[in-house]
Amino acid sequence: MIFREQFSKTSSPRAATLENRGFVLEDSYRQFLESVNGGVLFDNEILIPELHESVPVHVLYGIGVQTTCDILTWLKEFAGDLPPRFVPIGSDPGGNDFLLRADSVVACPIYYWDYSWSYPGSDEGKNTYFVADSFRQFLSQLELSMIP
Repeated sequence: MIFREQFSKTSSPRAATLENRGFVLEDSYRQFLESVNGGVLFDNEILIPELHESVPVHVLYGIGVQTTCDILTWLKEFAGDLPPRFVPIGSDPGGNDFLLRADSVVACPIYYWDYSWSYPGSDEGKNTYFVADSFRQFLSQLELSMIP
């Protein structure tokens, strides 16, 4: 995974910020927040199986970074819209988010939230699509998308 811009690291434990709010994080996501803390990606796509489409992954959010890329900002913004235990962890260029279901230390599944109903079949009742079984698998799929 290549970052066009990687966010700054801070000395405070970022994963604890989410865990103190009741979210349970898998180890690979906790490590990602502590060591990378997100950034703007360069030419990455991920397959959304149910949509039969590859979607660009524009940014992976961090904590304590610029407002438009901060997990805590998006948790507050989407407070009434997000299902319980879901954390926005990134977005495509159109503002549709990737969500982590934060309820397991073993594996937190990743979903694509077509918030703007960009794809046929998306509507108020159905706009969230499974992407990966875990954050680790999500990252692996992003790495594979870079291979020509």
